Amino acid sequence: MKTNIIKILTIVAVAFGTTTLLQAGPPGKGNRFKASNSVEDVSSMKKGDKYVLVCKATNTATVCEVEDENDASQLCHDGGTIHCESCDKEYVITRSPKGKGGQFKIVNEDGKECMVVIPLKK
Repeated sequence: MKTNIIKILTIVAVAFGTTTLLQAGPPGKGNRFKASNSVEDVSSMKKGDKYVLVCKATNTATVCEVEDENDASQLCHDGGTIHCESCDKEYVITRSPKGKGGQFKIVNEDGKECMVVIPLKK
């Protein structure tokens, strides 16, 4: 029973993520939602903002909400980790250049990008 609920929620999250990714934005603006690897974009999210974590390994999407200002900065903290609910693994966050600003990636044990963050801006 619990497994069925988890499968249903995963399917709903993927469906939601896919439909929102495919929505067209205003004319001339392209897609409304896109993956961001900019430290500035992700760390500027505020409490209550939503974002999607997309796992490339399992092709799943998880919609999350920023609980506090620290949550957003932890998503791009160099050396930090993110737990993927769908594959039940911890992935490492790497930044370049080190320090303030720059870009980040969420990588697997082979150093390949395996997750992306999509801020859902209003």
